[in-house]
Amino acid sequence: MQAEWNGGLGQIYWQQSVAADLTPLLEDGYSLSLVARIDEKPKKSVDLKMDCGYPCGGALNMTKLFKAVPEGQWFRMSFSLGCFKEAGANMANIFSPMVIMTKGKFAISISEVRLLKNPPAESVVDCS
Repeated sequence: MQAEWNGGLGQIYWQQSVAADLTPLLEDGYSLSLVARIDEKPKKSVDLKMDCGYPCGGALNMTKLFKAVPEGQWFRMSFSLGCFKEAGANMANIFSPMVIMTKGKFAISISEVRLLKNPPAESVVDCS
């Protein structure tokens, strides 16, 4: 899947109609893991968020990471579910385990989104 933003607020997301309780996965050390390629570096701030019903959510700012990786190269990035909890997500009520949003120009391709236990160590991104 490829998503391209041309300015103005936009988002892509993985959503379900019934909220999921990710608390057991959080306790078992799972991560949100994506395989992605940056096709155009972001011009404005980009957030990766877990949504638990408006206004509930936990967002991580991805701008520095997405600007740092080379364009056109596939890479895996994994984020502990604890990062999203620390950022404010109610892990017992997750409707969208992955939301990517920005207000500026940006293009990303995504080939895989999974909740993984023990993702490859080199793919783990620090919460901060």
